Amino acid sequence: MPLPTVSGNVLEVLLCYLYTGRCLFPRDDLNLGLDLMAAADQFLLMELKQLCQQLLAEKIDAEVSAWWCGFEFSNLSSLILIQCVN
Repeated sequence: MPLPTVSGNVLEVLLCYLYTGRCLFPRDDLNLGLDLMAAADQFLLMELKQLCQQLLAEKIDAEVSAWWCGFEFSNLSSLILIQCVN
């Protein structure tokens, strides 16, 4: 079954999460975190989506706020948007 919207890296983390219940990905890889959050939303994995939102919100600082807010707003949680504004 092809999954054109999910990269191999994201699929690997998704499968790991489904088998172990833990989310393991490099915390410095913002793109992977955002893609994982979008995939979790797509596949209705709300607990994983919330975990990604929390981890990504912790990474927001003045330098990356503009980059974060440039990401597709439909995929961002209110927690992340509030951190971008602050």
